[in-house]
Amino acid sequence: LDTWSAAVGGFALSFDADLRIDGSNIDGQDINLSRDLGLDKNSGLAYFSVGWRPFEHHQFDFSYYSDDASASRVLDRQITIDDEVFDIGATVDSTLDYAAYDLTYTWWVHSVPNQAFGINLGLINYSVDLDVRAEVTGEGQTIERSASASGDLPAPKIGVSYRRSFGDGWRFSADVSAFTAEIASVDADVMDANVGLEYFPWEHVGARLQYSVSRIRADAEKNDFNGKADLDFSGLQMQLVGRF
Repeated sequence: LDTWSAAVGGFALSFDADLRIDGSNIDGQDINLSRDLGLDKNSGLAYFSVGWRPFEHHQFDFSYYSDDASASRVLDRQITIDDEVFDIGATVDSTLDYAAYDLTYTWWVHSVPNQAFGINLGLINYSVDLDVRAEVTGEGQTIERSASASGDLPAPKIGVSYRRSFGDGWRFSADVSAFTAEIASVDADVMDANVGLEYFPWEHVGARLQYSVSRIRADAEKNDFNGKADLDFSGLQMQLVGRF
């Protein structure tokens, strides 16, 4: 186990999202951001993480990644977003910004020189900002329609962590956690898992190859986001790691 660690790298992310954004007068419809709005579900983005183990059996970790996407799509079905109805044949321009913040505490219950097993507790927060606009022309008139929603979807998690080092600088890591709870008017189910392999050719510098999966199912009743969100993140990460 490391006292300090920091990692930066790339994330080959696959992002799938279904949203329902309710208005004050009518409920919205379930929309898939890729299928209905044409937003790209695959992207490459930067990833950052830092870890600190101030005591032998206690560790704190923080990670962050974010991205944005935009697309233009002719609708093949009617959709309703935040009281606005977008009809079949309308050309909609959509933009999406999202970010994920993860803060985790791990209690290393069992720790020996070449392996460790622990229980982790944490909070993961997904921030989503969606904007949809369309211009519809008919009978000599152009009608503009727009809808937007933004909000934070926090969810606690609890799980287990495992580390095992091998000879010649190799180390295996695995973390899995899940939970169901309601926080700040958000009722969410979350699952988060990482499996990685590290190689340190030098004492303090190495590389990590990691596959990550993160999922949240949330119902929210907030002023800035009223509706439902099903978000799935997964992909391969390659990171440069420094440790002390």
